[in-house]
Amino acid sequence: MSPVRRPAARPLAAVASILAALMILTGCGTPVPSPDPQPKAPETMPVLDKPRIERILNDLGETIDKADEEKDAELLQPRVADPALEIRAAEYSLAKATDGGEDAYSPRTLIADPQVRIVSVSDSWPRTMMVVTQIPDDENVPLLLTLQQKDARSPYKLHHWVRLLPGTEKPPTAVVAAGSEQVPADASGYLMNPKQALQRYADILTNGSDSEYADAFALKDDEFSSAVAQEAENLDTVGEAGTFEHKTTAADSAPLTLATENGGYIVVGELQAKQTFTKTISGSEITISAPQVAALDPEDGKLVYLEDSINAAYETMVAVYVPKKGDDAKATVLGAERVLAGVSRECPRDPDRCS
Repeated sequence: MSPVRRPAARPLAAVASILAALMILTGCGTPVPSPDPQPKAPETMPVLDKPRIERILNDLGETIDKADEEKDAELLQPRVADPALEIRAAEYSLAKATDGGEDAYSPRTLIADPQVRIVSVSDSWPRTMMVVTQIPDDENVPLLLTLQQKDARSPYKLHHWVRLLPGTEKPPTAVVAAGSEQVPADASGYLMNPKQALQRYADILTNGSDSEYADAFALKDDEFSSAVAQEAENLDTVGEAGTFEHKTTAADSAPLTLATENGGYIVVGELQAKQTFTKTISGSEITISAPQVAALDPEDGKLVYLEDSINAAYETMVAVYVPKKGDDAKATVLGAERVLAGVSRECPRDPDRCS
């Protein structure tokens, strides 16, 4: 935004002359012309400046460091909200469950050192900020963080983080001084609205290239959906003794969005996935080649189950760039993060399959 130019100060003599003239006009009964009102300030302004952004991110980084040291999600609450809070807690649980084993899990390295900052322009709440971080020491790609301020009295809290996919090109965004619009979940004029973007990508993670929405996404370089498809193929080895199913859906939590300079937007939201292994032949054994699932198994922690089905629940955070409508327009997945959040056992409806 261009700075407002102030008129140069008039010489004192000129100001005195103007005042004298006004007094004469008033004495003669001639109405004094009133000046035009000053233009009103814009109703919406960028919600943050760089110094305040730095303070917020410093606080966030310190909060994460303290919680990571203790692996205690409660220490995150001053600066982290769901789904990030829930998913970080799941990482801590998984790390404790696998500690000392060959497949020990380490929570994702989270940093808040900014490389690119994107802030919303708004006169109301909630307000959004996105940050592309520097590359963490043990990683080869930066993170994309989303933060939101619920109301004027609340602090900005981390809601999502994703690892940007290798080779990802961030769409052009406005500088902090200008700010970016927040895009409503049901917005029109785009290839798809934010709510649809998450729902349709969830369908792709479930059905792969057979999804009816596959052509709407640039999947050629989408390493995340390829990894999910490969994992499903590797786990679907139960043969005639049982079945394997997996499904991903968009969560109910509201996504966060910011517009890009080229007419599109970035949406970051939560997906939930469930893998189910079910025995279909009485007396058979099914082996699951998934050490993390075994570590969180509420029963005996083994990879073989005999009497029931077993379910693995995953929480996923994903960032998608959605362009404006166009003949060749395709949505692009910018990054993702997925964590095993829980494992449960249950008996299928057919009692014979539990014997």
